[in-house]
Amino acid sequence: MGTVGGYTDKLIDKNTPIPIEKSKAYTTNRDGQDKVKIRVYQGESNRATECELLGEFEFSGFRVAYRGEVRIDVTFEIDTNGIVNVTAADSETGQKTSCAINLSSGLSEEMIRDAQTKNAKVTLARGAEAA
Repeated sequence: MGTVGGYTDKLIDKNTPIPIEKSKAYTTNRDGQDKVKIRVYQGESNRATECELLGEFEFSGFRVAYRGEVRIDVTFEIDTNGIVNVTAADSETGQKTSCAINLSSGLSEEMIRDAQTKNAKVTLARGAEAA
């Protein structure tokens, strides 16, 4: 997830088995802040510019207060189909919003369809049957 200053905060390690759900609490970084952008990245670097931006959404409507006083819980759920559901919630008021992202490893929808079509035509070899 993207953080202040162009950095990322790793919540789910590479090659973690799915399905998985991970959460982490963040706070606002400015007095009177009334919205935050939730940016979802994929990559191993702690610099956002060196990772792939998978998606972003804006969370607003939470309590406005001094810097660091509003706690926003961000939850990532990845299902077995590679769908990432991201939820951001104000822990005090319960106000929340969410977004779904389809993990495609940078492939376009057309590239995914082509691969599915090619794979559908592949016949797998059978192993030797036990006697």
